[in-house]
Amino acid sequence: NRDRAELRSPFAGVVSLALIGQATPDGVRPTVEPGVNVPATTTLFTVSATDGHRFRAHLDQADRVPLEQGTVGTLRLDSQPGLTHEVTLSQVVPVPELTASGTRAYPALFDVPATAAVVPGLQGTVTLTVTTEPQLVVPATAILREADTAYVFRLDADRILRRTEGVAG
Repeated sequence: NRDRAELRSPFAGVVSLALIGQATPDGVRPTVEPGVNVPATTTLFTVSATDGHRFRAHLDQADRVPLEQGTVGTLRLDSQPGLTHEVTLSQVVPVPELTASGTRAYPALFDVPATAAVVPGLQGTVTLTVTTEPQLVVPATAILREADTAYVFRLDADRILRRTEGVAG
């Protein structure tokens, strides 16, 4: 059967480590040995693209703001403390996952250009600038509504109370 086996992938890449199962308390994961029977649903290896990578990050549910595909961020890898890489948000999974720390977070995938010195398995942090426009933050009880419009009253530079429309969220 091995002579007839063929591996196909929808993209150019390299085969990553062939690991299966849960890690033991010392962090070691079991490997697959030739001749071992494994269930059909078992992932034996991962093919990693060579024309760029995806970095998976978690967005804390408390910090989640509406993000659009194409938002640009900065990736700092733990193994490369002095370097940054530009990344682009490609997907935010709308269903939160339970993280190792016990909180819920939304998985986000960021495209990393092939020119970046990044290999699979590295850890790091993505920084996003959500807006550079000044924001007015007020208590929810200060927000008034009229039809589909939300507004507040605020004092301007001349100490005149003015109605200011905005988006509540």
